[in-house]
Amino acid sequence: MLFWLALILIVFHDKSHSAQISKLAATIELVFHVLTVIAVFQIYRKLQQKDKKLFLWLCVSCTALLVNDLSFYLVLYISKMTQPTYFYFFFFVPFLTWLFSSIFFFSKVIIDNILNFRNFFKVLLIFILLDVAMIFVFSASSHWAIRGFSLVGVYEISSGMLQFIVFDLSILCLMCSESRGMLFFLTGRIILIGGDFWIKYAFITQVFGTLVYGELFWFLGLVISYFGLLMMIQGGNYQVSSWFSRSNTIKNSLVFFVFIFSILSFTVFFILGYVFAIIDRSIFGGLPFFAMVYSAIVVIPSVFMGKRLEIPFKKIESNIKIFMKSKKKEGIDNQFSIDEFIYLQKIVLNAFESIEEKDQAKRQLGGVIAQVAHDIRSPAATISMFAESSTSLTDVDRRMLLDTAGRIETIANDLITTYRS
Repeated sequence: MLFWLALILIVFHDKSHSAQISKLAATIELVFHVLTVIAVFQIYRKLQQKDKKLFLWLCVSCTALLVNDLSFYLVLYISKMTQPTYFYFFFFVPFLTWLFSSIFFFSKVIIDNILNFRNFFKVLLIFILLDVAMIFVFSASSHWAIRGFSLVGVYEISSGMLQFIVFDLSILCLMCSESRGMLFFLTGRIILIGGDFWIKYAFITQVFGTLVYGELFWFLGLVISYFGLLMMIQGGNYQVSSWFSRSNTIKNSLVFFVFIFSILSFTVFFILGYVFAIIDRSIFGGLPFFAMVYSAIVVIPSVFMGKRLEIPFKKIESNIKIFMKSKKKEGIDNQFSIDEFIYLQKIVLNAFESIEEKDQAKRQLGGVIAQVAHDIRSPAATISMFAESSTSLTDVDRRMLLDTAGRIETIANDLITTYRS
């Protein structure tokens, strides 16, 4: 309900009441911040010991964001400071704490569960190049009301760069998320970061009339993140490794290539629009926000498409396990809507059936060999006993019979040894 309320406020808000709407959203945000902190610590208590140290960084991140928004609320709506220099003193520490703890959490999650250390930096380099392109267009097209070397300027630049890194890591985790709750949590975080860029743009250009949009999108992202945490609690899955899958799966590979192609074409379009002045350059101030929201819009459907593409493969895997357990084709699900998967399953099952038939033939052959070996050992033993106990045989005949019995025994042993090898 609050999700739709936020969307309605964003679309239909009255500009004459922007300040009241912004204050209302900020007030409700504080409540959701408290609920979010309670939820993350509730998940933390139920995690396995090996995951607690990692998840504690997310707890720190959410707590720092609560302190940041509380400071934002007190300064902007209670004391009503309008000078940015004083304004930033009150919340830049918790804000940077939020960013650094988020970076550490997402980086550790990616390296442990999604990408190895080497590939992590390769993928991150691609994202950084796209970030640089967007930052260039954003900076060059914005009318900077805050100029010169100042605390505010340094803060805006450094925090903006860190936010892009958090966004990149969040998108990577979103691509590989297996938990629906984590999917919503990460989506909310991406929208939240995009909303903050809108707020940042309003402050650095001193266009405070657009501040309400950033505030409402910040509120929307916070609501989505909280409900993602609630879904994780209701799902009862408290193992971090099960929330994500490796990057080399079918789903994740599909999502990654769709995202890279989409965001690259999006960025190239805006760069060309900037260079050739096809689009009004004032629009480019909102480029980071639009890029982040657009990324979430691209990735989320791609994740569900990838999961749907994985269903036939998982069904084939399940059918193979059933066949290997029962050695029969009864109970196997053959309901495929794509001919290629029907053909693939038929080939795989026929191959396993052929292997099983060969194994069964080997077992039968082994039984025959064992029986033959037993049958020829009995006469050999009889011959040996006769040769040793008979007094009517000459030494030459006795030696010949014993040698014959020995050769028969050797043949039986060779049969068994050859079959086993």
